[in-house]
Amino acid sequence: MMKAVEALGPKGAGKGGAKEKEGGKEPVIPTNPAPVTPTNPAPVIPTNPAPKGGAAAPRIEGLRFGAITVDGKTFDTDVVIARGAVRERDKKPSRAERGKYGHTPLTPREDIPWDCKVLLIGIGMDGQLPVVDELKKEAEKRGVKLILLKTPEAVEHLKEHYTEDMNAILHVTC
Repeated sequence: MMKAVEALGPKGAGKGGAKEKEGGKEPVIPTNPAPVTPTNPAPVIPTNPAPKGGAAAPRIEGLRFGAITVDGKTFDTDVVIARGAVRERDKKPSRAERGKYGHTPLTPREDIPWDCKVLLIGIGMDGQLPVVDELKKEAEKRGVKLILLKTPEAVEHLKEHYTEDMNAILHVTC
């Protein structure tokens, strides 16, 4: 059931011209929307705008230690974003290297989304994900630019600079 909304006067009119009553979290619906006619079509408001070339930018809606919400789905694992599609990171191929680093590193033995010009790697909330030199060399050999940032900064970079030629691996813990 929708909550009633209060129409705002000229000073308080914001987007949609209506305000939700206190305490509610339901959608705001204007009380008197403009009629849709051939000369006044309904507005198109993109919720997930596509960058140049068409691939939709992933919507990262939440990030906290141990979890990330992308396109409405919460993951409690690291994620890989490849061509706008999101999947869990499979660390198993890199686990053999854990003893060297004290943490499962990111290695080229994993299913790395190389089909890009830029690979953004979120190296954790505190920047602790090891990225092995072998992976960096493989990126250089393939002509893929690597960007390594702490995960919160990587998320911001993804939101501001995403293109269809950018893939990402985001580590959600340390």
